[in-house]
Amino acid sequence: SSDLDGKTVVFSVRIAGKTEAWSTNFDLYTVPATGGTPRNLTADNKAWDTKGVFSPDGRTLAYLAMTRPGFEADRYHVVLLDLATGKKRNVADSWDRSPGSLQWTADGRTLVTDADDIGQHRLFAIDVASGKVTPLTDKGAIGGYDVRGNTVAYTQANLASGAQLFSLQLGANKPVQLTHLNEQKLAD
Repeated sequence: SSDLDGKTVVFSVRIAGKTEAWSTNFDLYTVPATGGTPRNLTADNKAWDTKGVFSPDGRTLAYLAMTRPGFEADRYHVVLLDLATGKKRNVADSWDRSPGSLQWTADGRTLVTDADDIGQHRLFAIDVASGKVTPLTDKGAIGGYDVRGNTVAYTQANLASGAQLFSLQLGANKPVQLTHLNEQKLAD
């Protein structure tokens, strides 16, 4: 991922050691896009740190972190890193799901994430200030998704239908279905 002005890149790398093949210690680094010496942002966590995304104003990095070194099945927690001060804060820490990826809304107030949820794979909105988690989708499996402004576009499949494309304005009650496969036409 790169920051808003494209001057900084963030990436995740496994930390080498005596047991590198078994290590789950990945750290996040930043480096100037023009090259230079990488800076380790998460050396304090000996477990997995990954999927860093810059906030729209470039001041905060949201990322996923496991807490138990060597335990690949640990769940990810959402961490916010203030890039100026280095202060870290867990957000939605009591939420018992493991996010898959993160995207910011344009105003920097919300993170959108996907996660498994009782046999479904759903989208959720996380309020950055309060940590409140709100489900955005219902039954089914989310495929890809993208956030632009406060609109989320995503694909969703369920037991009755293959993947369909939807658009959801955050704060709206219902998503808008952008595609609709006609079962009869598919059968012809």
